[in-house]
Amino acid sequence: MLLHVTNGDAARALLKAGGCKGKIATWRDVLHEGPVPQLPLEELSLMRAAFLASRGWGTLADLRAAFAARDQTLRNHRAYDEVVLWFEHDLYDQLQLAQILSILAATGGTDRCISLICIDRHPGVARFRGLGDLKPRHVAPLFKTRRAVSAEAYTVALGAWECFTSDTPCAVEAFLATDSAALPFMRAALIRHLQELPSTFNGLGRTARHALGAIASGITDPVALLKAHWDQEAAPFLGDWSLWHRLQELARAPDPLITIAGPFDRYDMRRATLGTTKVGQSVVSGHVDAVRLRGINQWLGGVHLQGREVPWRWDSRKERLAHS
Repeated sequence: MLLHVTNGDAARALLKAGGCKGKIATWRDVLHEGPVPQLPLEELSLMRAAFLASRGWGTLADLRAAFAARDQTLRNHRAYDEVVLWFEHDLYDQLQLAQILSILAATGGTDRCISLICIDRHPGVARFRGLGDLKPRHVAPLFKTRRAVSAEAYTVALGAWECFTSDTPCAVEAFLATDSAALPFMRAALIRHLQELPSTFNGLGRTARHALGAIASGITDPVALLKAHWDQEAAPFLGDWSLWHRLQELARAPDPLITIAGPFDRYDMRRATLGTTKVGQSVVSGHVDAVRLRGINQWLGGVHLQGREVPWRWDSRKERLAHS
């Protein structure tokens, strides 16, 4: 019997419709959102469930149960003839892949039949964004392309997971200096992760900086903004709820950077109208630093940024980590 592990419900539905035999498990976690410190799996899953529940993305009881079942399924990999991992190239998937391979390595998976399918394109798909762009007829041919996870790939995954969960982004910087070719999309994903650090230009991470600039340029519709955000990403990874949260963070007091008018909540901003404030326009131009003005309380993997001064920033001009 096969165990298929993939990134979420849409991919699960695709694999099922495509005739995949065996059990299909989904790794439902937006690891690029909220705290992911270095903890044993049980403790981390409890923390992640609590975080997702705090965002209103499920009830605490349901999330705890889902994480426990997910973790147990993966730990029980020896009950299956083969484990097949189905992932794609973006930050969302690469973080999941790093965690999964780290768990498998810790539970004796390196001597098992563990296969990987991880793609950034597919014939006939003009702009591949993910497995959700595929049709059921694509599944069987793609399944035949799977390859055994190599020892080198486990090494890369372990290094990526360790640096992502570290309490300093300097660990990611060090990882980027190593050879990660065995998982060819991991390097770009972790660079994209670092780009969410406050920028040296105006104190906003890449997503918030783009959103504020797009609104200032005249995009007032949240759905149009989401599409514009995806268009400027080489590997789109952010979902609508994550963007809605960032917009509401930009609108928080004191000193809101944007205005949000009309009906909206944290699950649905499709009918809202966005605008910039005078302070927001000053941040767009780089005359005001958002962190120094408003403060920050944000987790990026294992890094917790708090207050009006932070020890690390991202220099988008030099494309490198900057130490404040």
